[in-house]
Amino acid sequence: MNDSGSHLLDVVLWITGLEPESVSAFIDNRGTEVDIDSALTVRFREGAIGTFNVVGSASIGWHEDVSIHGEHGTVLYRNNRIWVAKQGRTELTEVPASELPASSEPNRDFVDVVLGRIIEAAAPSHCGLRIARLTEAAWRSAAEGGKVVSLTEETVV
Repeated sequence: MNDSGSHLLDVVLWITGLEPESVSAFIDNRGTEVDIDSALTVRFREGAIGTFNVVGSASIGWHEDVSIHGEHGTVLYRNNRIWVAKQGRTELTEVPASELPASSEPNRDFVDVVLGRIIEAAAPSHCGLRIARLTEAAWRSAAEGGKVVSLTEETVV
């Protein structure tokens, strides 16, 4: 969860604007000191439920998928390509690059913050703190056999 998992969590929270309320997790280190395979279920304050899986032991090599399903349709990000199925549709349609917003330049953003050219980075520090809290709650849940851990009260329920 501390490597690619943190980015996955951050992307979903940033895109949706949802706030984690509780988490249940199972983590397998596969005999190492770090998380290799992780499965999390997160309940959000707004009522949504999300599942996150990081499978570091997969034999097929690295790939990344993020899918968000809502009342107005589905969006799927898969290896630098974005697909959508608008409400009522079942087939996915790729979003052409010309319809996507310009990408950011994280290195320039960082330098601009350090030099005082901008007041706040595109990804402010509270985003990182939110991911750290969710990751630590997931670790506590996994240590307790998958028990639900509340992020609002910071206690196992």
